[in-house]
Amino acid sequence: QSLTQYEPERIDNFVLSINKLNEIVAMLARLPIAERKKLAGLNPGRADVILAGALLLEIFMQVYGFENLVVSNRGLRHGVVLAGVME
Repeated sequence: QSLTQYEPERIDNFVLSINKLNEIVAMLARLPIAERKKLAGLNPGRADVILAGALLLEIFMQVYGFENLVVSNRGLRHGVVLAGVME
């Protein structure tokens, strides 16, 4: 979302499409790490690993046939708790 400041209300429940993720992966692949560090909304300390993470997510979505995913700004523990409540 290219946010210059962290805005949890814009991140939580944001729907990311596979098409948009494909665009992001292509853009990240074109940029050297030094340029990735300058991207709005990207922690410069993650510039060296963001492409690998985005590629993993892209492959996961393709393999399992997800067209969209819902972004959460919460941690894994919230998902584990939610999964336990839903069982």
